[in-house]
Amino acid sequence: MNDTTDFKCIVLFAAILALTACGGGGGGESTPLPVDTYTKTVELPDTASPWNELFSDNSLTGAHYQGLVLAQDIKGSGPLTKLSFRFATGSTGNSCPNVTIRMGHTSVTDLDITYANNAEQGSGSFMTVFDDTTLNIPGGNTGDYFTIPLNDTFSYNGVDNLVVDIISGTCTGNSDLAASTATALYAALIRSPDSATLTGNTGNTLAHMQFTFAGGDNSVDPGVGTLPSLGNSYPFNADGTGIGRKVQLLYSASDINGDGLITGIGFPVGELTTEQTFTVTVKLGHSTRSALVDGTFANNYSDTPVTVGSDLTFTVPAGIVRGDFVWLPVTGSFTYNGINNLILEVETTNNNLASDQTKWWFRSGTGTNNRLFGNLGAETGTASDDYYFAKFRFEGGTIDAGLSGTTSLPQVFDNTPDGATTQSLYRPVDLGTGGMIESIAVRLVNDSIATTHNNYTIRMGHTDKTSLDINDTFASNMDEDMTVFSGSYAVPAGLKAGDWVTIPLDTGFNYDSTRN
Repeated sequence: MNDTTDFKCIVLFAAILALTACGGGGGGESTPLPVDTYTKTVELPDTASPWNELFSDNSLTGAHYQGLVLAQDIKGSGPLTKLSFRFATGSTGNSCPNVTIRMGHTSVTDLDITYANNAEQGSGSFMTVFDDTTLNIPGGNTGDYFTIPLNDTFSYNGVDNLVVDIISGTCTGNSDLAASTATALYAALIRSPDSATLTGNTGNTLAHMQFTFAGGDNSVDPGVGTLPSLGNSYPFNADGTGIGRKVQLLYSASDINGDGLITGIGFPVGELTTEQTFTVTVKLGHSTRSALVDGTFANNYSDTPVTVGSDLTFTVPAGIVRGDFVWLPVTGSFTYNGINNLILEVETTNNNLASDQTKWWFRSGTGTNNRLFGNLGAETGTASDDYYFAKFRFEGGTIDAGLSGTTSLPQVFDNTPDGATTQSLYRPVDLGTGGMIESIAVRLVNDSIATTHNNYTIRMGHTDKTSLDINDTFASNMDEDMTVFSGSYAVPAGLKAGDWVTIPLDTGFNYDSTRN
């Protein structure tokens, strides 16, 4: 093909009632943000002595720092709007001129001494989020965080690692930051004494950072206990006796670390899946309990729980690998206050044989009663210390499907004389949240080529089919075959491999989260 721009087959949907949409270039865009928010803190082990090589008066020529933060330590995704650092000792405050902060996704797992080699490595453009501005750091006590509101929003995808790049002029005064000595698992920080240099010295210290998101997918991971080899069949599968199951799971406010409208719930599988279908009712509610010590289900709520899905049927397809998430096709939402703990209650009404059970990823031996379980319809249950990994989707982010994909699909923007048509099937377990889809985006595999595509059409529809039959027509695979975009579309130049190309739809599509 001539001048064909190659894309990964990834579709990105605007979340239900989302006020932001992913931009076409860089990591994100400056847009009005919803109030819903959550915060993720990256505090690594092996705390070092107070560290003063960033935002200090140690250098007479300024400083250039670059930190690599692993996706597994952020445990979240969405529009990143604030960056915070923690004081290691009490501070009276200080000021740093000409501070520029850039962020970017990266495929590297260890930093090179050349700054430029650590960003735009096939994972999108480096984006300036705080541009040549004087940073006035307030005073604070030991352990306090000071926050830098970003000028532009960076949309972090939660899959790639994150590079945080900071250039600063000579500061007046000093702020001692909390930091950790990095191990091989936690890649080191690069630092140099001169902001004009292109290379730095490899270091082994990474500042404790806090990332605030205005919506998105927040992963909950207790980080303690023993990880079983195969996971556990709770909370969905029954015990093979023909009786359904009722399970309450407790998540602490400190683990969620945020508040707002929850529109999606996801669970990672514990082993390679076989196809199974479940029918569940799902509730969310607040709790003032730190453990599910009361065996009565109703007594563990501090308010009336909200049913976010009633008698929902969903299919876990075969072939999902350990650690990948399955999204529940919830049809409602829950406003979480960020103060009380959160209860997730699941009742499974259909049974699966004990010899063919989907395993779900969890940790055992957490020391607190995080699970209460009993038979379907039971008023009381038995408590245990098992803690299940989960994702809670806060309104304001996007719905990303296929981010772990490794193949490409050139036909999405095809330049052959006869053009091309491609059709993709997305399941409730891939998406998890219903609502009005206002735009879709595909992710670049290579740098973009400026190309205008005429007679470009996008159609959407629901379907009860679980796979696309090559013997069927494109139209017969969809119930509705609704045209949501028709006309010319121009792919801009200058985008990097890993950036998103966003197509605003002419007509929104109201997606039913229970259907393919």
